[in-house]
Amino acid sequence: MNLIVAIDQNNIIGDNMSLPWKVPEDMFFFKEMTINHIVIMGRKTFETLSSPLKSRINVVITSQPIAGDIQNVYFRNMNTVHETLKNLREIYPEKKVFVIGGNQTYELFFPFIETLYITKIHREETNGDTFFSEKIRNKIETPEYEKITICSLQESKNPKYKYEIIQYTKK
Repeated sequence: MNLIVAIDQNNIIGDNMSLPWKVPEDMFFFKEMTINHIVIMGRKTFETLSSPLKSRINVVITSQPIAGDIQNVYFRNMNTVHETLKNLREIYPEKKVFVIGGNQTYELFFPFIETLYITKIHREETNGDTFFSEKIRNKIETPEYEKITICSLQESKNPKYKYEIIQYTKK
């Protein structure tokens, strides 16, 4: 299982239920990594999307009852999500699973995560109200994880930002 997230130098991942930056290279990387795969997200993350993510199977973790599933979207609580994932993996063995947020969902699935893809956003602004899990940050910076730079620090097409992409893999 994989985790994918963008964080800034202050470990911010969100502001007022949205990304506090527009970095097209990060959006491209996210799309390229997750397209045609299974994505898991919390209800709040799902509600920030204008529609389910296209060309992906969307699994939404929620304790709030939502009437039925819609095309390529499965609404599950924590008691049933593992069974749903097991079934989806049997049906689609070639598909990878990506946990895409939010923070509570990252923490719930972290024990099952083998690889993390982290886009580090470098910016001057400091706005944000949601922070990436300190527990996860501390754990991946140990010898238990191998750190690989996928993309070294570079300017974004959006001149307000620089970014780098790091992969952490459990040894």
